[in-house]
Amino acid sequence: RRWFSSTPWASRSGFGASCAPSAWCWPTPPCSRSRGAGAAPRRAFLAFLVEGYTPRDYWFEVVECVRRVSLGACLGSGSPGQSAALAPVEGVLVGLAFTLLLSSRRPHLKDENSTLAALLQSFLTVFYLAALV
Repeated sequence: RRWFSSTPWASRSGFGASCAPSAWCWPTPPCSRSRGAGAAPRRAFLAFLVEGYTPRDYWFEVVECVRRVSLGACLGSGSPGQSAALAPVEGVLVGLAFTLLLSSRRPHLKDENSTLAALLQSFLTVFYLAALV
C-alpha cells in the first residue's frame, strides 16, 4: 500500500469522517517512517493550520483565506467602464463583514490575538474607506 493511497477524511472505524482536528489521520510519507519511537504524530505536519485557533474554530483558516482573496479581488475588480469608487466600496463592505465576524467569533486561542485580528481588520476597513475620499 502506498503512503498516499489512504484517504485523510476516512475514519478508521468506517462509520464516517470526524471533523475534529484530532481525528485527522493523514498518512506518513515514506521518508519520515523511519524516525523511531519518539516520532511526532502522523498529522504533525498539518498542525500549523489549526494550532492558533480554538477547537471550536479550527476551520477558521479557511475563512482567513477567503478574506485575503476577497480583499485582493476588490482591488482588481474595477474595469475601465466602471466607476473608480466601486473597488473601495466593495473593500469597505467586505472589511466590515469580516470585522464583525472576527469580533463576534473570537476564534484565536489567546484573547489578545483575537482582539488584535479584529483591530487590524478594522484598520483595513478604514484604509478602504479613506480610498473613497
